[in-house]
Amino acid sequence: PLTLVTPTFVLALGNLLPIFGSLTLTNVSLPVPEPGSLLLIGTGIAGLVLLGSRRK
Repeated sequence: PLTLVTPTFVLALGNLLPIFGSLTLTNVSLPVPEPGSLLLIGTGIAGLVLLGSRRK
């Protein structure tokens, strides 16, 4: 299987975006898609955020 996110990348995102941590905690009680889908959505959002911050 492909690993989309490296541990260092996750740590960097954790430091840059503490909001994601609280989002995952609050979404646990809600019906969520499969972990794979969440990972893809999360990396997509993170990628957009990183692209947006690079353009500034």
